[in-house]
Amino acid sequence: MDTVIFNGKLAAAIIKQEIKNEAEKLGLTPGLAVILVGDDPASLTYVGRKQKICEEFGWSFNLVHLPKNSTFENLKFQISNLNNDPSTHGIVVQLPLPHHISSGPVISLVAREKEVDGLVPTSKFTPPTAQAVVYVLTSNNINIHHAQAVVFGRGKTAGAPIAKALHRRGAHVTVINSQTHPADAKRFTLNADIIVSAVGKPNLITGEMVKEGAAVISVGLSRIELAPSPSPLAPKFKVVGDINEPSLIGKASIITPTPGGIGPLTVVFLLKNLLAACIQQSRIPKLP
Repeated sequence: MDTVIFNGKLAAAIIKQEIKNEAEKLGLTPGLAVILVGDDPASLTYVGRKQKICEEFGWSFNLVHLPKNSTFENLKFQISNLNNDPSTHGIVVQLPLPHHISSGPVISLVAREKEVDGLVPTSKFTPPTAQAVVYVLTSNNINIHHAQAVVFGRGKTAGAPIAKALHRRGAHVTVINSQTHPADAKRFTLNADIIVSAVGKPNLITGEMVKEGAAVISVGLSRIELAPSPSPLAPKFKVVGDINEPSLIGKASIITPTPGGIGPLTVVFLLKNLLAACIQQSRIPKLP
């Protein structure tokens, strides 16, 4: 079987241009604020992507970087300021937060019209990662309706919204915890038409766990440290996904690589939400 290796960078570039063109036609300069608490490596990667694309668009980007020992009151103060800032159209609280801070109460403080991550039930927006997964499947003619889908992970930004999005489109969804015994997980994955992993565990999904023709999407990512190099310019780590890509070639119908798969799409769908938020707050009719 020929396996499609999804080119997330190419797909994202097309959508990016559409978003940029719409903002320019409307004469809008959306503003995004990201609150980052601590220095989680994966979070730093995600925030860097958001900053880079905002700068590329010429949009405003404000990083509020707080120490790991920040309190709920610290975050409440920062979010209140951003809620009241007319130049900030979207606010992202980068997850995960440190263990001493519960994410739910923090995210609920973000004004609904600015909660562009779509993480609360009353949000006006669909979570970007869920949008990205659905886009990969539909743009490659993968049938979701009545499909057997397995989602690894229950996280608020990825696993849970993805499972919900697939369920809405008629898939029969099984959600598996990353701690599930491999033999138990394999019973589900071998019958799955769609497998999505969003836990940040390298090589979690291998070819022996997948039936022929399944669509396998890697959302989670991890940083793996590389051996020290005498060159100061040499990379100190590499970013990897949840799937063992070589073992899936020739077996899966489509896979998303890491990097270059879901990541670029997730960021552009966040920016799409941000533009929609800016349009709503500016009371400008959206272009047809």
